[in-house]
Amino acid sequence: MVSSFFGNELLARGYFTRNGKKHEAAAVNFLANPRGHTITNVSGGKKTVTEAAGVLSQTSSFTAEGNQARTLEAKKLGVINIQAGDGNDTLRGDELDNWLAGGAGSDTFFGGDGDDVLLIDGDDLPENIHGGKGDDIVQVVGDKPVSLDLGKAEIEIAHGGRGNDTFVSSGNSSVFVRGGDGNDVIVGSIANDALSGENGDDFISGNAGKDLIRGHRGNDRLFGDDGDDVIFGGSDDDLLYGGQGNDTLLGEGGDDYLDGGEGLDIAEFSGNFADYKITKMGDGILVSDKTQGRDGTDFLRNIEMMNFKDITGYAVPTVNLEWENPTPVEDILYQDSKGQAFDGSRPYIIKPAQLLKNDIDLQGDKIIIYQASNIRGGTIKELPNGDIEFTPAKGFKGIASFEYSIKDSKGTKAIQTAGSGELTGKVYLVPPSLPSDPDVIRQYYLEANNIAPVWNHYTGKKIRIGQFEPSGPFSVAEEVADYRHPELRNKIDKTWLHNYEYKRQEEDKVFSKHATEVAGIMVAERNGEGGVGVAYDATVASYWVGADVSSLDRMKNYDIANHSWGHTQNFKQQISFADKNKTIFDIYKPALTDGRNGLGTVIVNSAGNDRQKGGNTNYSELTNVRYGIAVASAERNRQFETKIASYSNQGASVFSNSLWL
Repeated sequence: MVSSFFGNELLARGYFTRNGKKHEAAAVNFLANPRGHTITNVSGGKKTVTEAAGVLSQTSSFTAEGNQARTLEAKKLGVINIQAGDGNDTLRGDELDNWLAGGAGSDTFFGGDGDDVLLIDGDDLPENIHGGKGDDIVQVVGDKPVSLDLGKAEIEIAHGGRGNDTFVSSGNSSVFVRGGDGNDVIVGSIANDALSGENGDDFISGNAGKDLIRGHRGNDRLFGDDGDDVIFGGSDDDLLYGGQGNDTLLGEGGDDYLDGGEGLDIAEFSGNFADYKITKMGDGILVSDKTQGRDGTDFLRNIEMMNFKDITGYAVPTVNLEWENPTPVEDILYQDSKGQAFDGSRPYIIKPAQLLKNDIDLQGDKIIIYQASNIRGGTIKELPNGDIEFTPAKGFKGIASFEYSIKDSKGTKAIQTAGSGELTGKVYLVPPSLPSDPDVIRQYYLEANNIAPVWNHYTGKKIRIGQFEPSGPFSVAEEVADYRHPELRNKIDKTWLHNYEYKRQEEDKVFSKHATEVAGIMVAERNGEGGVGVAYDATVASYWVGADVSSLDRMKNYDIANHSWGHTQNFKQQISFADKNKTIFDIYKPALTDGRNGLGTVIVNSAGNDRQKGGNTNYSELTNVRYGIAVASAERNRQFETKIASYSNQGASVFSNSLWL
């Protein structure tokens, strides 16, 4: 039985006496974020009216008291949300978006026609859960397990509790499931689903459709079944089965077993090709990550291709396909064979051995370089002794580079990769002015925007950035940037971090890949590892933006507000205000007038990624206003030409183009 305390889950309570008066202290799992409210005693319980605040409308709720069984209807009670009492209650929503919270008894739920949230526990029978029309959410509260058919219950999104929950869907619509704690069983629908086990040793089956499956923490068993699925193992030792279709499997942390099943299946790894030891073993291969604590050791069966950070489409050997081809590996050089730095002042001598020492030939054949191509920032000449002379181009300020092709002593050339032809080795000649962070060579936007010289005077020190982003397309939670990432953990705003950690339980801390990447582009630490942020001495605070946009009130607390989100429909108001007389300016105004000690927060908005569908910044109130800077995207091709990204929205309000990874 789950106890209730003013509509919230009661974890513990105690009493104390102060100044002769008895007081109570309670530890609760807050199920709502209360604003200013008025509580009135009514028949059978209390009615609470919560004031409107900014873009949030006024709301109301009824909290039942006592243990008698009652039918509680939102329409009759004149409220939006209902908290049941301790009896076996029936809760009925209406056409609005209702919160229906069960109590200590075995309750019955009817969500109605809106987008509803149903708070249930293990005492509630599955046949008594009815979401109704709309996109409805079930949140399991407490330790007692729940078993629920989401299709029959008309539930689209489910969040498990602390028990061993079972969620299946007999319907034909997409479902989004977070298992929560416990060893859960999750079976998707025949549509495209997003299924996440979270904590515990979980069993997840995608069923039909193109599913996104994540094991997260624990030793999980993950099955894609029919359809082209993407499966993430997460931490610990997992079993991943692709099943039918063309699947992508990522074991991630731990020692995992990956079986692609039928179709053209791909295994993905987080490091470069040279970071792994690959061994044929029986009817599969063993892939061992040489970097401790990253991808572990995985056994692969029925996998046709492997993707690495630097190589994609690498064909896995089979009985009919042996690894005869040599493999070139990327080289990052900071000095030539004579110890000279690549500062552009002289020709440099590079010995072939410098480039070939990390290239791979599994048969042990001798490897030679037979040609150079895609030369950037200078010219190349082969000397009589076989050395390579690289002469820098006068005035070139970027990272000089070239590619080389190899063959072994049998004349066998490098492997062919899907869509890219013969694999070549890439050589970067890194100038001493750049940070030692190895991935800086891939951050071409630093060079294109001439960032490095700016660091001599400005690094973002004492600048606070507020990042505002929605969750990913398959998310079932409020996602933020991964502040635990090694590149970000020292760059996170301390006030934001304290508030975030204080208000959330561990299982509710969910991170967005996109938000993490954007935060890294802005502030990644200059520490000799990974990449480096454009303003690496600045700090960032990551806020979630969704149907509840109250986080935008925080823009005024930061020097810069970065928005990597935008409109989904043209010529439509993007934010619904409780006060119909308000506009987007009412959200922007506090930041524009009070931010940066009265100078105004600098607000940056993404132009959007719908150009090919007719997307245009002129069509959205988020990007056609004078209060913010609309930024589009550019990208660089293999010939080092910078072009407007094909997906990036155009429009008269676009202020600048930004080069991204």
